[in-house]
Amino acid sequence: MVELDHARQDFYDALCVPRSGCYIPPYAHVLTAGRVKKVGDDELWNFPPPRYDGGDSLAPWYDAVSFDPMQLSIDPVLRGPHRPLDHIGFILAYAAGLAATYAAQPSEESGDTGTILAAFIAQHLQVWPERFCKLLSGEKSVYLRAVAQAVREGVDSLRSRYPALAESASIDCRIHQAS
Repeated sequence: MVELDHARQDFYDALCVPRSGCYIPPYAHVLTAGRVKKVGDDELWNFPPPRYDGGDSLAPWYDAVSFDPMQLSIDPVLRGPHRPLDHIGFILAYAAGLAATYAAQPSEESGDTGTILAAFIAQHLQVWPERFCKLLSGEKSVYLRAVAQAVREGVDSLRSRYPALAESASIDCRIHQAS
């Protein structure tokens, strides 16, 4: 059973406060740049600090469908200026919105949304989500392990529900502008 007070503290320590000693960065640019060192059976991770512009490559994707992460109902700690756009929560909310739009459109009208979704999955939901989930899964917190499972299921669902789209997606989606 998850106790609310413990879950709240685990959330802040692991996902919000870099100096907590338990921090697992929820940003794609930080997770991608992380390096691991094996010490016996342990893995010691070293991550660079998050950069406010670390997720700027996502701005054209978000702008194309008028997605504004700061309009989401999120914890005040995650609000504010200079938040990187590549936070796992923002990325999954964006992808879920596209998937819902794609599913709601008649098949003859869903082409653009499907192309955007497929290209987004191919470009922005690759290796780093597994790293994030692996790090969260290793925590003692029941809450953090549940978060890891939910993220893993969400990413796996997106990848598996749109495999034909992902295979045919152009890596140079018309929305994406190389950074």
